[in-house]
Amino acid sequence: MLGNDDQRATADVRMRSADVDTIPVMLRPKYVWVIHGAEVWGAEFSRSYSWPAYSTHPAEVQGVAVGGPEWQVEDSVRVITGISDSTGAVHLLRCPDGIITSSS
Repeated sequence: MLGNDDQRATADVRMRSADVDTIPVMLRPKYVWVIHGAEVWGAEFSRSYSWPAYSTHPAEVQGVAVGGPEWQVEDSVRVITGISDSTGAVHLLRCPDGIITSSS
């Protein structure tokens, strides 16, 4: 999701494990790349959260990045998230069908 806050995009990425009860603590969202047509915005997540205390699903983590471009609400985007592991290696996850939404 890209949320519009003061006309600047915020990437809010939530990841959920489909086949385990929890996501290992060493796997955390580190980077995000949002592709909007021929434009790409890349950022390091400024915050990441584990959601057992806030979600009904214990295997969910969230990353938030701020300061993105001003893109039209309801436009399609592709999102790639870089997940770091305990060795520092970054693994990529792709969401090919994201939609820009408004946070207001």
